[in-house]
Amino acid sequence: MRDRKEGTSHWVLEAPCEAFFYLRRQRKIPIKWTMYQMKEFLHIKRCSTCKAYRHTANSKECKFTTPFCGCCGLRHNTRNCRNDELYCINCAESNRNRARAKTATNQLQERASTIKPDVILVQEQYINNNGIPGIPQTWKTFSSSNQKAAILIPSPKLKPALLATKVNMVALKIQTSSFPIAIISAYSSPAQGVHTTLREIQEIISSLPEENIIIGDDLNGHNTLFH
Repeated sequence: MRDRKEGTSHWVLEAPCEAFFYLRRQRKIPIKWTMYQMKEFLHIKRCSTCKAYRHTANSKECKFTTPFCGCCGLRHNTRNCRNDELYCINCAESNRNRARAKTATNQLQERASTIKPDVILVQEQYINNNGIPGIPQTWKTFSSSNQKAAILIPSPKLKPALLATKVNMVALKIQTSSFPIAIISAYSSPAQGVHTTLREIQEIISSLPEENIIIGDDLNGHNTLFH
């Protein structure tokens, strides 16, 4: 990588674990009778506004204009923080989402026994041991690769055919008494944006030009006016 100083550059090297720790202790690497400084390179993309990972403040993925504090999580610049209590906003948000997902999942079977649906589309469901806890074993379950979207089939009469399992979505086809229907359940993380999920959905839609399609998704399409 070219350095800001004319005629200089940075090299990024990968080494086995033992060699890496040895070189980190030495802090310098000899190459052809010249000593070069070395330091650990951690390149983790993090937004300076909302403090989320995987995007920067200048990207379109950040939905906030007022900054969050990196120390206490409140709405002020980190350099102006005077709070003594540390608070990780990413951990707190993850725990809140997990608690909401667990509560909603616990209510799923009760609601299903009341309205008796044939098909259930869920997103950001509570997962434990690679499964959705609490649902009957007789239900057929199809999940996306990241387990953030799923299609549940409580009805034993339906014989779904799996069309595709992608990172952010899962698609099935079921045969009704009149015609087949494709069903898609999808989820888009607010930290990643909707482009990947929309592309996966479009791929399925393009492969089924003449069929009826039902799509249930959580795209986290927040607007800055909401905050």
